[in-house]
Amino acid sequence: MQRQRRRKSWIRSQEVTASDIIKKLNTICDPEERTEEEEESAFLIRAMLALQPDLQYPSIFYQSLNLLSAYKMSRKISTAAKSPAAIKTPEHLKGIKGFSAKEMAGLLSNHPLPCFLALSLLFFMGVEYTLRMVPSSSPPLDIGFLLTERFHGFLAVRPELNSFLAALNTVFVGMQVVYIVWALMVEGRPRATIAALFMFTCRGVMGYATQLPLPQGFLGSGVDFPVGNVSFFLFFSGHAGGAVIASLDMRRMRRRRLAMAFDVLNCLQALRLLVTRGHYTIDLAAGIGAGFACDVLSGMYEERNSKPSGRSDDEVYRPCSCKCM
Repeated sequence: MQRQRRRKSWIRSQEVTASDIIKKLNTICDPEERTEEEEESAFLIRAMLALQPDLQYPSIFYQSLNLLSAYKMSRKISTAAKSPAAIKTPEHLKGIKGFSAKEMAGLLSNHPLPCFLALSLLFFMGVEYTLRMVPSSSPPLDIGFLLTERFHGFLAVRPELNSFLAALNTVFVGMQVVYIVWALMVEGRPRATIAALFMFTCRGVMGYATQLPLPQGFLGSGVDFPVGNVSFFLFFSGHAGGAVIASLDMRRMRRRRLAMAFDVLNCLQALRLLVTRGHYTIDLAAGIGAGFACDVLSGMYEERNSKPSGRSDDEVYRPCSCKCM
């Protein structure tokens, strides 16, 4: 830094010609030791001196500014064209070409979930190419039905117990509806309602587009929801999706115990639906995923139409002061 300051002060303090500047640069340091900036300046000064030898330094400096910019750009282009290997590899791409054993161990310890998903991808690729297709004349193969076969036989000979569990399930669905409506009408938070509207609209379209046959051995009840033995869409489960939407909203409002209770009841509800053959396993899994997805969609909608203050629900609506958290 001090060497560069001495050079600049010498140039500013004297009205010297371009040839004097070049001589001074050569005496201060060897051409091989010059900085890139000094080399560019010397090149431009020589060019201006060849055109107008009698110019003083200030004129050379001001007239060479545009040439300096063009020269830098041409050097970058020519360097990239001549030696592409000299271009630095970005930091996030350095480990792509190969992994050492140490790097692989670090990858497994730092990112276990992506590694597990990669292994599961390879596993299910093998399963997909070796598993035989279910014949069209046979009912769908459902692992959930196989695992709950004994419970299904137990409920099949006890219709009163089946109706009692169906009534409890209907109460749980009513709890979901009451909470979502309460969040909208009393607390003024529409996100859960928007998510439910998203979900049931998608469910109606998908359920009508692909109407799955009723599973064999379905145990219906007059007190189940929807009330009465009416037709309903199987794909996907609105019971599971609605419970997920309510649970996510409770967690946003820091009502964690209530959300945990809803999650437990949702698991019991899914088990009952499998036992009674009210839904296929894929219906329940897709319903849970749809609950998450529709909650995200409603959040994006709220963000686009946010409040003037720009604050989120967590900041505007504080959790209740009771002991339910």
